[in-house]
Amino acid sequence: MIRWFTQNGVAANLLAGIVIVAGLFTATSIKLELFPELDLDTVSIAVPYPGAAPEEVESGIVELIEDRIQDVEGIKKITATAAEGYGSVFIEVERGYDATDVSDKIKARVDAIDNFPEDAEEPTVEELLIRNEVISLAVYGDADVKTLKEVAEYIRDELNVRESITQVDIKGVAEFEISINVSEIALRQYGLTFDEVVQAIRRTSVDIPGGSIKSRGGEILLRTTGKAYTGAGFADMPVITRADGAVVRVRDLATVDDGFVDDPLVTVFNGQRAVLLRIFAMGDESALDVSERVQSFAREINRDLPEGIQVETFRDFTYYLKGRLQMLIKNGIYGLMLVLLILTLFLRPSLAFFVMLGIPISFLGSMLFLPALGISINLASLFGFILVLGIVVDDAIIIGESVFTQFQKHGGPGVEASVAGTKRVSI
Repeated sequence: MIRWFTQNGVAANLLAGIVIVAGLFTATSIKLELFPELDLDTVSIAVPYPGAAPEEVESGIVELIEDRIQDVEGIKKITATAAEGYGSVFIEVERGYDATDVSDKIKARVDAIDNFPEDAEEPTVEELLIRNEVISLAVYGDADVKTLKEVAEYIRDELNVRESITQVDIKGVAEFEISINVSEIALRQYGLTFDEVVQAIRRTSVDIPGGSIKSRGGEILLRTTGKAYTGAGFADMPVITRADGAVVRVRDLATVDDGFVDDPLVTVFNGQRAVLLRIFAMGDESALDVSERVQSFAREINRDLPEGIQVETFRDFTYYLKGRLQMLIKNGIYGLMLVLLILTLFLRPSLAFFVMLGIPISFLGSMLFLPALGISINLASLFGFILVLGIVVDDAIIIGESVFTQFQKHGGPGVEASVAGTKRVSI
């Protein structure tokens, strides 16, 4: 191979040109991320069961799930936990199976379970993935937590629509909760029980399809939309209609609090109450591109926010990626200068130039194979590039010196000296 390329200089130069052009084109399209994607091969099932003891969770939730999914193909290990008010099951996927396919099969089995306890909430089945956070936003200012969270939700939706950023999580604030505190005195006054109030709310707060009506103008779908989403909606729900036609509503029996779950979590940013948004890069999204778009968006959105509320970026993890990229570029330039300088001083300028040219060609050639191997440019791969850079520079100097020495000692055609000098230091 060495002899063939030395004897066919046109082919070698043409191949080098192709590698340079194709490598530059490929390098601009390789995904940039903080860390490589890791597949945990794990599926999780979570089922909240408010007010239940661990024994009840085990018998009513965990055992049902284990019995239903144990024969799913591709499962290596099942680990279950029953805690107060909560049950979880973790499934480790056997090597060689697609975790997404196994997750879909498990979800189908769990969704088919129809004898969960009545008070248990809907199970959540998801494949565990390691997400790479890119940057965070802080929504803070002189406002109550509810207003801050509403602004954060608006910003999340704007990032999804305007900037096409798919993964934005709201953190640093408790979840919304509508609590209905029924008065025992009011129940006695109206001759009702707590269970009757609960059943009335369940019957009323539902959306029910009512079929369809076919007409000459087309088909009309009927649907009752009675589900409540706000405290005012629940407060206005009827519980009973008395003999005199008077309607007893939830607000007559209880106090409805449209607020947050009981959580001691308090988030402060720049000395003021805040809500945080964590932005992730998913799929083929470039971490550097996501960071730039979020910072530009933050500067623009501040002009449209209510007075006293601000948005600020922080915890930009692309700082480390940019630093590693700059280190690679800087070391590459120093390596090229070092090779050119040493070989020019001690050997020949023409030899120094061609040896120096081999360094970027070798790196651009490696770029051609990264997408095919599923490798992105991240902190780990950049560390490898920086490590190999020193080896490539050293090898370039050693091979150049060996070829020149061989030519000086034995003379003869330069092709023979190139082949012999390269083989002398090759493994």
